[in-house]
Amino acid sequence: MQYFKLEKIGLLLFLLLLSPLQAHSTPLKIDKANSTIQIDVKATAGSFVGNLERFKLAIEVNEAAQAIQSATLEFDFEYLETNEPKRNRHMKDWMNYDEYPKAKFKLTTLDATGEQTLAKGSLTIHGIKKDISFPVEISQDGDRWTIDGKAHLDYLVFGLKKIRMALMLTVNPEFDVLIHIEGVAVKEEAIKKKKDKAVKSEPKEAL
Repeated sequence: MQYFKLEKIGLLLFLLLLSPLQAHSTPLKIDKANSTIQIDVKATAGSFVGNLERFKLAIEVNEAAQAIQSATLEFDFEYLETNEPKRNRHMKDWMNYDEYPKAKFKLTTLDATGEQTLAKGSLTIHGIKKDISFPVEISQDGDRWTIDGKAHLDYLVFGLKKIRMALMLTVNPEFDVLIHIEGVAVKEEAIKKKKDKAVKSEPKEAL
């Protein structure tokens, strides 16, 4: 009985020591100058690659495990540039931009199978949320992280109509989202200094 109690206590201590390591995460400061999100669209004529010029991306990483803890991407289709103003306008009309201006992706899990890592999460476009998965490559060099991925999607599943122009021109419903993200892990000391600086800069109320 005494041995059982000691074994149980030892297990509890092990879990208590392990849990902070598992829960610890560090925010990634995105290097937007070197990060790109592109949309590769194929058509019978006029295939193009659109560039997302602005986006909001929040990533937290576990440096010890070299893994992503959480990730959320949000963007407004206003900033999806196809390098053709007329096409930009048609795209917004086609997707009911006034009612559904934004898209959002939220990572749920990262599954490593052999040499491949799959990012799984939910993607909301045109007011419809779907579960998606796509391969990613994650590399770490000191505090600097690089994330590359390619998501193969079909816009029909988001309630969007197939694009047909003239008699022969059609836009393939399947398209690729090409992701290249670079960022630097922000250390706890840097976060604390930033908070302390913000507190010191706050105006003091008159007594």
